[in-house]
Amino acid sequence: MFRPDKFICRYCESGRNAPIINKELSTAYLSESELESTIEETQPVIAEIKVELDSSSLQSINQVNTIFINNNEDSNEIVSKAIYKEYVYEVNISLGSIIRWSKENDGIEKLANWLLSREYSQRLMINSDSIKVNTVHKELVSLIETTDTNVTIIKACIRTLLKSTQKRRLELINFIESCLAGDETKTNAINILKEDLLRESQELGYPIPVIPINEDRLTLPQINLKGEIQNCSKQTTIINLVKLINSDDKIIERNPFEKDVKYSIIDLLNKKSIHLNPEDLDKYLEEGINHAYRICGISEKNKGLSDPKGISVIDLTHSSTY
Repeated sequence: MFRPDKFICRYCESGRNAPIINKELSTAYLSESELESTIEETQPVIAEIKVELDSSSLQSINQVNTIFINNNEDSNEIVSKAIYKEYVYEVNISLGSIIRWSKENDGIEKLANWLLSREYSQRLMINSDSIKVNTVHKELVSLIETTDTNVTIIKACIRTLLKSTQKRRLELINFIESCLAGDETKTNAINILKEDLLRESQELGYPIPVIPINEDRLTLPQINLKGEIQNCSKQTTIINLVKLINSDDKIIERNPFEKDVKYSIIDLLNKKSIHLNPEDLDKYLEEGINHAYRICGISEKNKGLSDPKGISVIDLTHSSTY
């Protein structure tokens, strides 16, 4: 019998939130030539890639190309953010395995290298002469390091990834297996992943565990307040969406749902005596909500966010990696 709590990290098991992973784990950056050599060894060159990207990934690449033309932001940062967004499911699931199972400190470096070797990433990087692989790698490592994940987010990512191709899921399993090579707990970890990611159904078949947000993090010294508000908004949204998934009530009106998320965060900030410019606050909350929608696989593209009969709704029956 599968136990959904088996994939809960040691922090969740003791009722604590898992920490954000320190940059100490990834200070030994490869040189650009070494990193490019690693990518060449782990993935065929673009011309030899046999698997076509799906239409949504190709559309995403076109959108990034448009940003290159119309945006003054550093192109390396644009690419790293696009790669992170495309593979946010793999990032969270891999981090869950690294936190829970791996005894090595190079997991994040391996994850960044693996993401850069994906066909989507390679096609992005060959579209601009200004892209520097090592710079994108460093930006990507930074994004991964500041990813705050837990079993609720991981299981939501797995549920969304169940709507993707089996090839994509198998590649993730193989990558995590390679990270855990030589670890006696590998078999247990991989079996848990396989049971989740290789099921025939597009639903997990059991309730997703709900881990509450850590309210005290908002008052920790030297925090990135913007990032923490975005994170609270993201996690609150995911929690509320997961509760809908667990109850089989997968369609809900969007505007009241988002207002509930925002009001709960605003109440929390007031309780902590934290006050921000209303426009900035609303922007941070929106960014967190949109990140949660991505993790739960809903968008206007796949009709997960739609307006039937003029009423904006969230429809979790349309979840996909879009």
